[in-house]
Amino acid sequence: MTTLNQMHINHSCVFKTVSDERIRDYLMAHGVLPGSPLCVIAKIPFNGAITCDCRHTRLAIRAEDAACIVVDA
Repeated sequence: MTTLNQMHINHSCVFKTVSDERIRDYLMAHGVLPGSPLCVIAKIPFNGAITCDCRHTRLAIRAEDAACIVVDA
């Protein structure tokens, strides 16, 4: 099981599921559904935010929230 915070910059993955309902609602509000492609664009050092691209939409996700997002690498 790979989570979004484990992905490297410029690597693509596919969103599978999320363990936190609050994060799920945030992702769904931005059009990220199971099966959506994600690409990590940037990571702030020292457990900072992760910037992802999903279908030409950029999302900033806190590292602790990204740890709840399961992806298929």
